[in-house]
Amino acid sequence: RLIGTDVYNNQNEKLGDIEDFVITDGKTITGVVLAVGGFLGLGERYVAVQPSSIMLMRENNNWKAMINTNKDELTNAPKFDY
Repeated sequence: RLIGTDVYNNQNEKLGDIEDFVITDGKTITGVVLAVGGFLGLGERYVAVQPSSIMLMRENNNWKAMINTNKDELTNAPKFDY
């Protein structure tokens, strides 16, 4: 249910969305893959962040993810390759 959830920073700027999860030993989430940059899915790239860096909240019956960073930091973060 969290895949596709929009990710915002503390200034309420949309940074991207949750694309996937990195799961170790079949049960532990060790990373959250975010799709960032691009426009309408074109030119976006994937970056992985620590699960503890994301705060989830409910807003109007929908999930919203918050992370304390900005667009430049995520754009310049190392690319996540599957």
